[in-house]
Amino acid sequence: MLKGIVTFILLLGGGLALPAQALESITLQLKWKHQFQFAGYYAALEKGFYREVGLDVRLVEADTTTDPAREVVEGHADFGVGTSALLLARQEGAPVVVLGVIFQHSPFVLLARGDGDIQTVHDLKGRRIMLEPHADELLAYLRRAGLGQDHIVTLPHSLGIEELIQGEVDAISAYSTNEPHALERLGIPPLQFTPRADGIDFYGDNLFTSERMVRLHPERVRAFLEASLKGWRYAMQHPDEIIELILTKYAEEPNRAQLQHEARQMLPLIQPVLVDMGTSSPHRWRHIADVTRNWVCCPGMSRSTASSTTPIPAFPSPRSKASSDSRAQRYCSDLPSCPSRCGATRPCASISRSARSRNASCAPCWTPRPCPS
Repeated sequence: MLKGIVTFILLLGGGLALPAQALESITLQLKWKHQFQFAGYYAALEKGFYREVGLDVRLVEADTTTDPAREVVEGHADFGVGTSALLLARQEGAPVVVLGVIFQHSPFVLLARGDGDIQTVHDLKGRRIMLEPHADELLAYLRRAGLGQDHIVTLPHSLGIEELIQGEVDAISAYSTNEPHALERLGIPPLQFTPRADGIDFYGDNLFTSERMVRLHPERVRAFLEASLKGWRYAMQHPDEIIELILTKYAEEPNRAQLQHEARQMLPLIQPVLVDMGTSSPHRWRHIADVTRNWVCCPGMSRSTASSTTPIPAFPSPRSKASSDSRAQRYCSDLPSCPSRCGATRPCASISRSARSRNASCAPCWTPRPCPS
């Protein structure tokens, strides 16, 4: 079945641009309020990338009751921004297909006050925790730490931090890009627990659609994906411009400092230089499926069944190749001032990801630029 999901790639050939005289109306359902989290879509819209491929796109905010998967499946939206929880939705019969991953790592964390008596995740035993829907990696993280439903008090999330501030709860699910900074601005030290500390590495935000959309309008799907990823590349290279755009056109409660912080925190989660925008892999999805099967639900489901229900992308990133190192084909590093141990004299294609990670001090030298043809 996994093979069947992957074969969507074969359906999506042909040109990208639709006739200029007939712009197609498209609705993208976001998963929360307007913020830098969706910067690439604002860039694609405002810079004309969608219009260039014949699309007239409308961005729809979410509220506390919005389920992007349901909006797409029921036809209220053509595309949506989702999380790795789409795996469970697909397993339960929702015909959703992930087109590309934006956040290579999920920003989900458990957030507590750093000025209390909680020091480790194990200190959450017997505590009150507000968990929002679809925070599957946090459930897995807690259960692997020995904190099942009998060991903690789980409460519905208000999607705010007031309860944590007032001491009404001991921890909340949060995005590392937002809520910790909100606590800091109030003079409260944040304490974060990330599932990645226990080897649980889920994808974060992705772009998805329905099987029906892929089947009936493959060229439209491909055009929307390519324009969206182009927008994301632009946004991550021009964050200040997009922040100004959000402040003037989208945000109901403008906060420049918060948007700037969010943009900075998103960089290591998206990894726009080291990883092709939109990239995902069957291996990572199987990891997510295994963790979900073992720690979140469906204990009787076999590994092959879990993998077969994974919403593998319909096709690779438009500018990527099958190789996981294809980023070296698109970017060269401008390294004239880096010390020799960073590989300054070698072409970027020969600098491995592990070498870059070990030589973090050279990061300022790794300025991406298009490789010469």
